[in-house]
Formats: sequence, C-alpha cells, structure tokens
Amino acid sequence: MKRAVFVILLSAVVSAYAAGARGTDSPSVAEPSVVEPAAEPAVTPETPIATAAPEAPAGAIIGTIHEPLVAYACDSVARPWQWPVAAHPITTSLLSAAPIGALGQPLPASIDGALAEAAAVPLDELSTRDRILIQAVALRAASAGDERRAAVAATVARRVALDPTTLRALGSDPRVELEPWIGSAEGWVERRGPACGAVGTHDRAYGGALAFRTIRSGALRVLFAQIVALDSELSPHVTPVVGLVEMRTGMLADSSACVLEAEGGRLDALAFDALHASPFIRVAPGAKVGCGGCHTGGGSADLVDLGREAGGAFRVERRIALLELARERRKLLSIAPPRH
Repeated sequence: MKRAVFVILLSAVVSAYAAGARGTDSPSVAEPSVVEPAAEPAVTPETPIATAAPEAPAGAIIGTIHEPLVAYACDSVARPWQWPVAAHPITTSLLSAAPIGALGQPLPASIDGALAEAAAVPLDELSTRDRILIQAVALRAASAGDERRAAVAATVARRVALDPTTLRALGSDPRVELEPWIGSAEGWVERRGPACGAVGTHDRAYGGALAFRTIRSGALRVLFAQIVALDSELSPHVTPVVGLVEMRTGMLADSSACVLEAEGGRLDALAFDALHASPFIRVAPGAKVGCGGCHTGGGSADLVDLGREAGGAFRVERRIALLELARERRKLLSIAPPRH
C-alpha cells in the first residue's frame, strides 16, 4: 500500500515537471500551496527506514561539537534517479559555471555567455525544473556585484519566473528527488540543536535562496536544501527541487560524508575533487572533509530528534522565517524591466 501511494505521488510530481517542458507551465498536481507554511504536508511518522547501521534512540544526541576530518565516500548511498525530462543545455551550462553549493566562490567569465543564451532561449524549450534552476543561478549572479552582469542576470531571473499558480500547484515535497538517496520519507525525523533559531545559519548564509532542513533517516544524518523560487509577482516559494545535500553516512563522529548537488537533470553525488570549499565544508588532502566553524561551539552540533508534533511546529516556524528572508531577494530584480 505504501509503495502504491509513493508511485502515485512520484507520477504526479514527474508530470508536473514534464508539463513545464516544451511550452506549458501548468502542471496538474494537487499539491498544497507552499507560500503559506500552514499548507505544508503533514510531518510523516518517525518509523526508521531499514539500514545496516544501528538506529539512534529518540532524543539521542548525535555528533560532536568538534567534529574531526572524516573520509569522503558516497559509494554507500543509493544511485540517483534520472528525471525523464532532460535538462536544457543552458541549464547545465549555468550550473557548471555557478554550482548551487559554491557559496562565496567568484563566478567565472563563462557565466556571461550562458546568461546571454538564457536571455534569448524560447521559454517553450524550458521545463518547469529548468526555469527554477536557471532562476536560482541568475539570482546568484545578480547579487555578485558586477553591475552589467547583474542587470542581465536580473532580466533572466524575471524572464524565467513561473506564475504563482504553477508554483503553488508544484508544491514543496522533496521526496521524489531525495528518497532514492536517503530512503522513504516515512523514516525522516526532524532534528534541532539548542542553537537553532527560526532562521538557520545556512538559510541566512545563502540569503534565502535555499530552504534547509536537518533530518535523520535511519542511520543517515542529512542536511538538505530546496531551491526557493520567486514567482512572476516576486513572491517566494519553496520548490521540490533539491539543490544541495550534505550527509553523514552513519551515527559515529568518524562516519564518512557525502555531498549531493543539482547537476542538470539530476541530483548527483560530487566527486571529491569537485567539492567546493565553503564556510560550511572543509576540504583536506587524502579525500577528507570536515564541518566548518559553525560546529565548533555554542552546542550547535548537539542535534536531537524531534517528535512528530514538535518537528511539525519547528518546520512551520522555519518556513515562515525563511520566506520572510527570501522576500528580501526581490530587490535583486529591481534593475530588470517587468516581464510582459
């Protein structure tokens, strides 16, 4: 029965993405609006997924405040599922020039050509997912400081913006992209540390471009981020498109790590030499990685499992604060002419 429900959900979401391809932006998905946090899907039960590693007891503190460098290895996680609608080459080019997780890294000159192409591509050649990803990169370029590039990027971001109805219908459920990697959403347990406020450190660092959640799925500790899109009326929506995932593959302090990132038509694991140094990820010789300074004090690494009710309340609290932060990104589009 559970498998049948998932297949129905999977088919609906894929149809939504596919509907955006080749000339239509109206997916037929009966999904609640994500503009209002109250419309979030109900938090799922906390039954852990089957896993070879031991399950953490409810309320257990997992991780240490001073986490050591650990091995980087993604071979123990499942293979990703490829979206049936291929990504447009422009989407792939933009993500190659400006990967979602490359926080604080300078943008290469190659992004200018990709933005120019995105400004001219017929919209009916772009799927819904293409438009969400293209806008994400364009908004980043619009905030990078180069005035000429920012003007082009803002124009692209506004041009590919989806209408509010399409984004509300699309919803914000990330399970289709994530479940092949981390297991059934029925086993996802929301987690929180004593230093976690309504606006998370990662949310603020990315300026509301990504909506982060911290969960446990069986023995996996997962931080994942969904792309936040601005619609044609400049209201923010958390989308089901997952842009970035940082995970630890076990419960121990030395459990290996793996990073996934949106790459064109799929969410895929990054090779070690493709990792982006950031305030949150330390890259060391010998295929070793570690957490950045955010896990070195204040108890911020002392995450605990939340019960169903507390987890749902925390998600709503975070969603309200995240959308308020994301609204500040509208000013990035003020230099672009309105779309007609």
